[in-house]
Amino acid sequence: MRRRTVRYGGPRESTSKNTSSLPESIQVESLSLEGRGVARVDGKALFIRGALPGEVVSATMTKAGKRFDEAIVSDIEVPSTHRITPSCAFANECGGCDLQHLDPDRAVEMKRDQILSTLKRQSDIEPKITDTPITSKEKLNYRRSARVGINQRENGELIIGFRRSESNKLIDIPSCPVLTDRCNRFLAALRHGLDGLDKLKTLTHISMSDGDNLLAIEIRAKKRPSDEIMHALTSIAKAETINLRVSFNDQLITLHEIDEPEFSNRQRNIRYQFDTNDFIQVNAAVNEDLVECAIDWLNPQKEDRLLDLFSGLGNFSLPFAKLAKEVVAIEGVSTMVERSQANAALNAIDNLSSFKSDLSNIDEETFWLKRQYDLILLDPPRSGAADLIPHLQNLGARAILYIACDPMSLVRDSKILSDIGYSMTRFTVADMFPQTHHIESIALFEPKP
Repeated sequence: MRRRTVRYGGPRESTSKNTSSLPESIQVESLSLEGRGVARVDGKALFIRGALPGEVVSATMTKAGKRFDEAIVSDIEVPSTHRITPSCAFANECGGCDLQHLDPDRAVEMKRDQILSTLKRQSDIEPKITDTPITSKEKLNYRRSARVGINQRENGELIIGFRRSESNKLIDIPSCPVLTDRCNRFLAALRHGLDGLDKLKTLTHISMSDGDNLLAIEIRAKKRPSDEIMHALTSIAKAETINLRVSFNDQLITLHEIDEPEFSNRQRNIRYQFDTNDFIQVNAAVNEDLVECAIDWLNPQKEDRLLDLFSGLGNFSLPFAKLAKEVVAIEGVSTMVERSQANAALNAIDNLSSFKSDLSNIDEETFWLKRQYDLILLDPPRSGAADLIPHLQNLGARAILYIACDPMSLVRDSKILSDIGYSMTRFTVADMFPQTHHIESIALFEPKP
């Protein structure tokens, strides 16, 4: 697959040849799942970046399509009562936090309502109970895991930041208000420590994971960085007391290492060790509440057997193993299976079995499909679990909990679960990513009467 080159500068100009003008005043009706205002102009849907429901705006067309058009706000004539001043000076440029102009509490409600509306409209599904959203107490400084771009202009100026909205170009951001303080301190130290060095375009991006005990960093490069850069990075890592390594051409060089990074689920007294590139939920507090929601809804009993699909490093498996008779964890990535087993041992849990299996290409003869389970937990990637769900029909589960990071995958997969005999009995959302359009959905499915 061809990789996109990280560039710097302004947003890419639209290649659309459309020159259609829009009305001077446009009434915004709703919010799309992508966080854009939705309006109708001459009966055609118009998605407007930066607009909110209830507002009257003027907008500039950015792309014309057969079924809908796209635009960006140019002026707000009548603002929403829920519009707020963004906390970040780069909110209108950065492609990260695309809803900083909307009150976070109202944003959660809008995102939830839009998912429920889409479920009803496209899959004819309505949950029997809709619970109060799981919200983040911290709207800023919550993000403990992130990927940050790095580049260097022709004049030698260093750029560290995120991609611009609708562009692959980087915007230089001195400090990001949604990152943890430890992440921001490292980026400031990196900026200072690399200042004035040559050949920094060798570096491409920075992967950061902030654990309870330390910050773990991997800097990726196109080729081995110069000795001068490597020395500077080592000095920064020692000064900041962090784990830091550099990867390039399938090579990995550890420049400084203190200990295994780890985080904990304090409510369940569980420790998780992880690697810099492992997937961990970015919002620690919301993640713990999400685990509690799963436990409350599935209500595991001492004699229950639970099947955890897309189990990762054991985020859900380990807490459930403390409550159930047995947990069978299935994951498609070998390193995650190993991490799950290691974390079980770390917590003296001996009733958790972790196995590798390709969950996008199911082998009907695989051993774990030959058993019966009381409970099933699904936490798939954005692509969902459409190919997997039909194979769950005869496993005997009295409840299936589906956790979705993509609303449209939930909409599609809910219909498949309905087709195999399960109905959605409970639903809520978790605001894992405040200030953005992203939302986690939690849905409980139980056998139809």
